[in-house]
Amino acid sequence: MQAAFTSNSAPVAVAVTNDLFWEPLCAVVHNSLLKIVSQAIDDGERRPQSVWRDAGAIEVHFEDATPFFNINTPRDMAHWQAGLAKA
Repeated sequence: MQAAFTSNSAPVAVAVTNDLFWEPLCAVVHNSLLKIVSQAIDDGERRPQSVWRDAGAIEVHFEDATPFFNINTPRDMAHWQAGLAKA
């Protein structure tokens, strides 16, 4: 991610899985976007993907979506732990 960010002029590099699903919380963001991000939050925006798109983010593709497994509930955690046990 960092290599893509530093070799490009885009202010944001965001992870994208093989199925083209954005992982907006896995991103490298230039500090020049601080005011834009702060304003978006003040305006009620709660979707980082919208802010990153508006800022001209570049996509960094990842073939394996496993590291991006989303854990929101105890059931999600158990599912993730079961996958670790198999590995």
